[in-house]
Amino acid sequence: MEAPVRAFLDSLIADRPAHARFMNMLAMLEHMGSRKIMVSQMKRQDTLSEDTLKHLAEEARHAYFFKRQAERAAGHSLDGWIDSNTMARVPALMYFGRMDAGISKDVGEDAAYQWVSLIIELRACWLYRIYHEALEASDYKLSLKSLIAEEDGHLEEMFAASGSDTARLRALSAYETGLFNKLWAQIDNSVRIARAA
Repeated sequence: MEAPVRAFLDSLIADRPAHARFMNMLAMLEHMGSRKIMVSQMKRQDTLSEDTLKHLAEEARHAYFFKRQAERAAGHSLDGWIDSNTMARVPALMYFGRMDAGISKDVGEDAAYQWVSLIIELRACWLYRIYHEALEASDYKLSLKSLIAEEDGHLEEMFAASGSDTARLRALSAYETGLFNKLWAQIDNSVRIARAA
C-alpha cells in the first residue's frame, strides 16, 4: 500500500480544500482515539496510571493539532466533523469502530486498551511517516516530527505491554490492514469524485 498512499498524499497536499478535509478526518480519528482511552480507562479507575493519562492528553492534542492545521489550510473554521468538511467521514468512523470492536472481541475488554492502542499506533506511525515525507517534499509548511515522536513513544509502550504475543499481533495487524485498505479506497474514491465534479 505504500506506493499508492504516497502518490495520493503527494497530489493531495497541492489541493488545499481536499487537504483540509483530510486533516480534519485525521483530527476526528485522533479524537476518537482519545475518547476510546478515556472511556475504557474510566471503567478501571483503580489502574489509571500517569502514562495512560499522558497518552490520553497527547491523543487529544493530536486531534487539536490536525483540526487547527485543517482550518489553516481551509482558510476558515471547520466546526465539528460533518460530511462537507471531513474526508470519508463515515468510512473513517466505520474503520475505527470495526477495528475497536473486532480487537476487543478477540482479546477481551481487560486487554482491549493495550491491543487496540498497539494496532492503531502501528498504523499511525506508518501513515504519519509517509505523510511527513510527502509534506517535506512539497512547498506546504507543516512538520509532523514531534507528533511522530509521541506516536513512536505510544507504540513502544504498547509493544512492551502486548507485543511479545507475536501470533496475535500478526493476526490483529492483518485484521486492521483489511479495514484500512477499505478505508483508503473510500478516501481515494472521495477525492476522485470531488475532482471529477
